[in-house]
Amino acid sequence: MGRETASTAKKPNLVNEIADRLRCEIASGRYPVGARMPTELNLSDSFQVSRSVLREAIASLRAEGLLRSRRGSGIYVERSEARIGPFTLSEHARISTIMEVLEFRIAVEVEAAALAAMRSSPSQDEAIFERNRDIQRALDEGRPTNDADFAFHLAIADASGNSRFRDFLDVMGRNGIPRLAMRGAASEIAASLEHIVPEHEQIARAIANSDKEGAREAMRAHLEGSLRRYRDLMHDRSPDADKLKR
Repeated sequence: MGRETASTAKKPNLVNEIADRLRCEIASGRYPVGARMPTELNLSDSFQVSRSVLREAIASLRAEGLLRSRRGSGIYVERSEARIGPFTLSEHARISTIMEVLEFRIAVEVEAAALAAMRSSPSQDEAIFERNRDIQRALDEGRPTNDADFAFHLAIADASGNSRFRDFLDVMGRNGIPRLAMRGAASEIAASLEHIVPEHEQIARAIANSDKEGAREAMRAHLEGSLRRYRDLMHDRSPDADKLKR
């Protein structure tokens, strides 16, 4: 079987299939706890899928706590069974649940941005800007923005100088980015991402300018904007709203 085409690679069922196969191999002991996983290239060749599909499958296992990335070293098996934590969101998560996670993210990430404005180094500032440019490139090329968006928030957590912010995001995983966790109705939000880059740009500039209050308010505006969009979507999907539209 040849390698999957770009259009096929985007199909969620293919990503889920590869993730399921990796889960089985981890559970069976083929890749025991503590073992280093093969490279993305080797795994994509083994499963005969594109590297983008493989990356999404691995990211989902990281979110479940099965895998953990070690900078400059690779990806390692963290545990043999998925961790179902308080921030784990499935693609069938209720909008109200996603809103609860967003409210918690506001409480944490607003302060992470403020600390980043006080403590970030020039290289960390550039990393934050570069992650936002990655999002724009993904949008321009019609690719998913999932990894780049999560990486942007991770870069701010790193710049805060407090490793606990990074730990929080690692525990929450990519599913903490709402549009990654929910399909169906929420695709209406996911399909309109133009707001992300300029909102991130405001956060990045405030951090680079050592503007603590500006960074705090820009992050709050960004996350509260997401919260508002989901609240509006929930209201639009309510039975009363449907009656009013008839």
